[in-house]
Amino acid sequence: MSRRTENNFKKAVNELLGYQYPDEEVDDETDDETYAYEEEEEDDEEPEVDVNMGRQGQPQPQPQPQPQPQPQPQTYAREPEEKMEYIRQPETPPVMSITKMESTIAEDMEIAGNLSSKTDLNIYGRVSGNVNCGGSILLSGSANGDVAALDIVIRGSVTGNVTVAGRAVIETGAWVKGDIIAKNIITDGNTEGDMKAEEIVVFKGSSIVTGNIYTKMFEVNSGSKVKGMIHTYD
Repeated sequence: MSRRTENNFKKAVNELLGYQYPDEEVDDETDDETYAYEEEEEDDEEPEVDVNMGRQGQPQPQPQPQPQPQPQPQTYAREPEEKMEYIRQPETPPVMSITKMESTIAEDMEIAGNLSSKTDLNIYGRVSGNVNCGGSILLSGSANGDVAALDIVIRGSVTGNVTVAGRAVIETGAWVKGDIIAKNIITDGNTEGDMKAEEIVVFKGSSIVTGNIYTKMFEVNSGSKVKGMIHTYD
């Protein structure tokens, strides 16, 4: 039973019983609107729902935190070797250590007088005088005088005595007119003079020797010519 119906019912009963409401007037329209508003409010009200409980009273699953993606290390594709040349730094040239100094007599030079050198000596020109070298001599030119050095390689010509502490090499086509004294002598050229070797003398196939030989040992290759006496000693 609605409230309006209940009030009308009470009013009718009171009128039958003779009870009057002198000081109160009931506005039916107002009551109707009030009751209608109250009924609408009653109809619109909804039961409160706990956010953690479903409409059937069941607990709702809580949203689980999503794992954050881990940052992946960046990888870079390797450029082909030929394409990376433009970023390469120029290589530092190795430091060159000079362990031997050399002096050179150029092909168009001519020395008139004695020549002395403490370093290795390359003679491509002409020297008219004695040559005294504290190193090795490469003689591709000519020397008109005595020559002394640690070692010597003769490709040109010498008119004078040759004295070396180590090895004396006379190559094919070279000329020596004078005595040769060395620890070892290897000749494949033309010589006119005596040879004295502390250890060995080697006569190669193109050698032509005119003079006496003094050595502990000697080796004569086919084709060599020796005009002189070979003396050996212990």
